[in-house]
Amino acid sequence: MHRMRSLISLLGALGLALSLSSTAHAQVVVWNGSGAYDYWSTGANWVAAHSPANNGAVTVQFAGSTRLSPIVDYSWSIAGLAFNSGASAFTLDGSTLTIGSGGITNNSTNLQTVNNSVTLGAAQTLSAAAGDLTVGGSGSVDNKGFTLTVDAALDTTLALPGSVYGMGGLTKTGDGIVNIGYSINDGDSITGAVQVLGGTLYIGGELRTSGRLTISSGANFQTNNYGAGLSVGSLAGGAHSPWTASWLWAATIPARHFPARSAMVSTMPRL
Repeated sequence: MHRMRSLISLLGALGLALSLSSTAHAQVVVWNGSGAYDYWSTGANWVAAHSPANNGAVTVQFAGSTRLSPIVDYSWSIAGLAFNSGASAFTLDGSTLTIGSGGITNNSTNLQTVNNSVTLGAAQTLSAAAGDLTVGGSGSVDNKGFTLTVDAALDTTLALPGSVYGMGGLTKTGDGIVNIGYSINDGDSITGAVQVLGGTLYIGGELRTSGRLTISSGANFQTNNYGAGLSVGSLAGGAHSPWTASWLWAATIPARHFPARSAMVSTMPRL
């Protein structure tokens, strides 16, 4: 009987430990803006009455309509960032955010803006799920070799006004528009594939990768090259639908550099 009770106590302790471990890994901290300042480090700005742990394990959520200009006063590492349904239009600013596999999601119909530079801590998705989303407005997005998926739902726009760089790939999904204002490049060192699987991917500057550029049926790719050019390892698309831009070659092409056309918008149509 004593051994049975000990075994039951042990199993109960293990169950509690596993539960606490799971809770810790799934920790969510919600902004309520109740503090006296806009800083992330102000504990009163969070429902939990303390700022999120700076360890990459916490998902940060923004809700409500109070203190809509949060300032990340130190470089911060989080698991993910979300704007909840009904959240007013927030504008985040300040130091660099390192974000894990949870990525960034806008579940509100209001425009949400993350002006911070963003560093990927894992493969992830930036998603304009319910409303427009701007990421890296005053900085850039460094993929750190991870694949970055950029997703925009129908009638929404995901904007990345700066550069996306690093050795990881980029995948565009969803029926909406992703607008990368400057470029996707890291000198000659990018090796990741760029895939446009739905909607429209627009690049205001240059695309340089030694990987493969793929535009799926029904998707669109646009670029406005201001003297920068387009360089990809190879192109892939519909076998019977060549690109319409005269300065792009059709089908699949090994290591070809494309000349720049100043102030010209070129469109690869639906294939």
